[in-house]
Amino acid sequence: MTDKPEQQESRHETGGEIWILDLLVALASRKKLLALFPLLVACITAGYSLTLPNIYTASTTILPPQQGGGGTSALLAQLAGGIPSGIGGSLKSPSDIYTVMLRSRTISDKVIGRFDLISYYNKSILAEARSRFEEVRRVTVGRESVITVEVDDTDPKHAADLANGLVDELYKINRSLAITEAAQRRLFFEQQLKQAKDNLTNAEIAARQQLVQGGVVKVDDQGRSMIATTSQWRGKISAQEVQISAMRSFSSDNNPALILAQKELAAMQEALARLEGGVPKGPVPTARGMDSLRALRDIKYYETLYELIAKQYEAARIDESKDSSLIQVLDTAVEPEIKTRPKRAVMVMVSALVAFFAAVLWIWGMFLLNRAQGIPEQGRRIQALREALMRR
Repeated sequence: MTDKPEQQESRHETGGEIWILDLLVALASRKKLLALFPLLVACITAGYSLTLPNIYTASTTILPPQQGGGGTSALLAQLAGGIPSGIGGSLKSPSDIYTVMLRSRTISDKVIGRFDLISYYNKSILAEARSRFEEVRRVTVGRESVITVEVDDTDPKHAADLANGLVDELYKINRSLAITEAAQRRLFFEQQLKQAKDNLTNAEIAARQQLVQGGVVKVDDQGRSMIATTSQWRGKISAQEVQISAMRSFSSDNNPALILAQKELAAMQEALARLEGGVPKGPVPTARGMDSLRALRDIKYYETLYELIAKQYEAARIDESKDSSLIQVLDTAVEPEIKTRPKRAVMVMVSALVAFFAAVLWIWGMFLLNRAQGIPEQGRRIQALREALMRR
């Protein structure tokens, strides 16, 4: 059964359907509002944007030193058995390390003190100036591990000075820290070398004191040969243990190079045990003879250990210089000629566009509300909604 024409007309009149033409008519009736409101908002936004200071962004890019294991492995293999290149696998990339350093509180505080940013930012304490500086400083890592440092400021020259100052402070602190793999190994072996040198000096002093007090008993050639051989093996074992300790600082326990070094250590210890177990029996030396043998053994042992660690230290030192840990500045920060923000034209256009759509939505909303109030049933519902909202 179809509706009669009178029923269809009644449904249309009571809001059963709202045609888009009615909405367009509503917009046309408020055309002045659609034109003047966005214009007013645009003028207000333009006036506000003129009160904002111009912000300039200065940027500098740096290339961190690249980690390479080829030279390290070759030198160490030739000089002292070496540390295989696999030990560097667990280290973070230099870009990540230098990015953390550039964002660190230490470098920020040095830049703040160098340029007196507490007064420049009108702050009363260092923490407030640091927080403000962190807001205007950005450090990012781009393609090919290139680090970009950007600083915002109202003064273009000051922005460039701050960006270059960050790199300068990074260069200074980098010289006092062991960042690269070779630098870390050099620092480790430097400490071990100092300890080995002290032990050798103490052994020589002890032997000299024994000579002064009671003299040194003559040791036959066979005894000297056996002492020299066992001392050299002990020294190699100690050097291997030092090398394994260094490897543990840079790699995990599952590293193939570390496992191989541990197997070599076990083989050395086994060879030393066989050597000591095969010492021919002979007359028992006197107490003075035992002291002489012990003094000679200690000296030979520490001499061997010192020589092996010295070779490893020298290899790490040469490798550190080849790694070129100096900061390489690709682009120095210069005074920016074009401001970064505020983009006043964009602000005015966006605000005018938003105001226009806001006016359209308001007109359509009022049209729909008035249309609904014209329908008795909808009018009662709207009135009930108002009373519910106003009720406490």
